[in-house]
Amino acid sequence: MALPELKEELPWLTEVGSQSLQYALRCLQNGFDNFFAKIKKKIKKGFPKFKSKHHKDSFRVLQKIHIRDNRVIIPKFIEGIDYIPDPRKIEGKIKFATISKNKAGQYHIAITVAKDIQPLPKNDSVVGIDMNKKAIVDSNGRKYFNPNPAKKHKDRVRVLQKALSRTKKGTKEQVESNGRKKARLKLAKLHLHIYNIREDCLRLRER
Repeated sequence: MALPELKEELPWLTEVGSQSLQYALRCLQNGFDNFFAKIKKKIKKGFPKFKSKHHKDSFRVLQKIHIRDNRVIIPKFIEGIDYIPDPRKIEGKIKFATISKNKAGQYHIAITVAKDIQPLPKNDSVVGIDMNKKAIVDSNGRKYFNPNPAKKHKDRVRVLQKALSRTKKGTKEQVESNGRKKARLKLAKLHLHIYNIREDCLRLRER
């Protein structure tokens, strides 16, 4: 079935630009090409897996990407989308952008650029690191304590997991109940909070 026919059968495909749909078809073609190539070589068989609309909420934009006044302008969203900019500035020519939605209901945009990066000067200094559960200590005397967010919030995670297990599961004919959606979202937000604490700690250590 051709792409125009698919758009008529599935109207939600028109929510993104045609370039994004064509890129998804190329990825599908590459998946089948790799599958048949492995069969000919008698290697591990890996038939491409079916990916539904809700399998992974993301799409890639390949052209006409602009950043103006803290707004992202892409095809189908010419008025722009408000976003919280990263402290790091976008340097170089924008090649493509990937917009995704995580399990906590948050949207993120990853922008890939082409940039000439020069190698850093050589550094002969050596730092020894002692890693343990409570902290990381280096040979310069700096100590980085481990916040251990998973242990701190384990009781809350257990409560939310029990609440989720008590809700009604969905089937192929019937989607999951609103109560299960809310419970799943609460648990996903807590896991995201734990992840963010861990990532913030690692970024502070890098500085």
